[in-house]
Amino acid sequence: MCGIWLKILKQISGGPNCDSEISEPGEELEKRGPDCIQKITLEDLELIGCVLHLRGPQIISQPIGSDRRWLLWNGEAYGNNVYGNLNFDMLSNDTSQIFSYLASANPIQVLSQIEGCFAFVYINDKEIWFGRDFLGRRSLVISRNESSYTVCSLGNGTQVPTGGLFRIDLEKNTCNFVSWPYEGLITPSSLRFNNSDLVIEDYEKTLENSVQKRTIGTGDLGILFSGGLDCTVIAALALRNTISTLKIFLINVAFAFDAPDRLTAITSYEELKMLEQGNRFELLLVDIGDEEIEANRNRIVGLMGNNNSRMDFSIATALYFASRGEGRRYEDKSFMRFDGKILLSGMGADEIFGGYSRYRSNFKHYGNDGVVREMCLDLDRLWHRNLGRDDRVTACHSRELRFPYLDTHLWQSLSKLTLDQVTDMRIPGKEKFLLRNLCRKLGLNQPSDFKKRAIQFGTRISKLCNMKDFGSNRKAKGWQSIDKSATATFEEELEFCCKNLEEKISEVSEEEKDKLMKTLNKLKNPSIKTKDKRHLMRVYLGDYTSHMTEDFDD
Repeated sequence: MCGIWLKILKQISGGPNCDSEISEPGEELEKRGPDCIQKITLEDLELIGCVLHLRGPQIISQPIGSDRRWLLWNGEAYGNNVYGNLNFDMLSNDTSQIFSYLASANPIQVLSQIEGCFAFVYINDKEIWFGRDFLGRRSLVISRNESSYTVCSLGNGTQVPTGGLFRIDLEKNTCNFVSWPYEGLITPSSLRFNNSDLVIEDYEKTLENSVQKRTIGTGDLGILFSGGLDCTVIAALALRNTISTLKIFLINVAFAFDAPDRLTAITSYEELKMLEQGNRFELLLVDIGDEEIEANRNRIVGLMGNNNSRMDFSIATALYFASRGEGRRYEDKSFMRFDGKILLSGMGADEIFGGYSRYRSNFKHYGNDGVVREMCLDLDRLWHRNLGRDDRVTACHSRELRFPYLDTHLWQSLSKLTLDQVTDMRIPGKEKFLLRNLCRKLGLNQPSDFKKRAIQFGTRISKLCNMKDFGSNRKAKGWQSIDKSATATFEEELEFCCKNLEEKISEVSEEEKDKLMKTLNKLKNPSIKTKDKRHLMRVYLGDYTSHMTEDFDD
């Protein structure tokens, strides 16, 4: 994990659309990587690298390089993805290995083969490459004005898209997009559902390998722990694949004493303790009240960036305090702090195993094809709806968030199975039954039956914020910007509906597109009465908000 920052002291044309204030480096950048901070200045270029040391015996300062070849690398390479044929030493520093490979091939050739999460900037004489991994698991933001252009881990600006990499020509002062060479990296859902002819291992083995790879690093291991199915499976697999002296902290955050996630966390913890070597688990309870939220509100909002809805704030706040890792030990209520640098998350399980309850609505109207279409939409927009924000609000505590379910080998193993072999949309509670069966095989019975609960509801953060901002939990408008007053005008709701309908129309099938177009045309029609538009908006916003509420479970 690192904080990276590049400033080009000239105007660059092309590239992602961006019109915002230039992002300058500050304390938040340094907190992403406090182990080593270095700045270098070249002709028309300024670079800063802030390193969080996780792998290898020595800290590798960044930027790494000399003369006109430099690399800023924020990420982890866990070896080869399903397309890769590179050689990696998993115990050595990956930054130096990546830099070595880039000496003989361009970034699109090298990075398209890597299993891992990353954002980077690479300077090679008169060209600059930058971008993120195909799912956008590491934040990268661009901003520019008439005299400069910045690429930074956080700040104002536009999130860098993930369908490929960007190349800046410093002689022509232009920026162009270069697509990944594999369809599975351009459109992630095609990797999950392509029924590949590649030799594929059993999904249980690939999931276990994915967890094992993501535990490599220094210090104790933390898991963002609701006690739900997804994170409990990760906890059990982490126990089986780490050394016996390693402590595993199960970090549970709650904003009310009766929060559902607190109850499930305790239940799952008690079962995990019964496993062989289960005494290595520590349940860390993080209790947060309204005063502490208010004291950290401005910082959280600043880290959220353009993901700035009230729903985003609820989710970001839960992740922010959980990743801070300060609370009390469940066993004796004494103060406890997690000092490790690595956090595992269950993010992605619902998208690949078909876990969201709203998928049942798709099944009811369109069958399995409708479910697959919705799963594809969720996978393909992870980069801009979820992962960049999550990276920013957790990395500010000098932690690295890792996602075992977002692994190309695991996705390929699941692509060989039909949807009916993975999830059952006919019966509530049978969603992602394949993962539930694995949970039982691991000796964990109660967690295997827990229903899905989104993080903002399971922790009670959404209710707490809604009561404060709206005076009622039922009056909440989760889609509304956190920067605006609690009372949305009709015009604001109408604008939001139209904008999101237009975005969704470009993503759905022709059958669904016709239905959405009719709604959009009615909302834009000045002859339609306001009360009728309000009805249409309530229907659409209700569907949209339910869509947002289920994005984060474990």
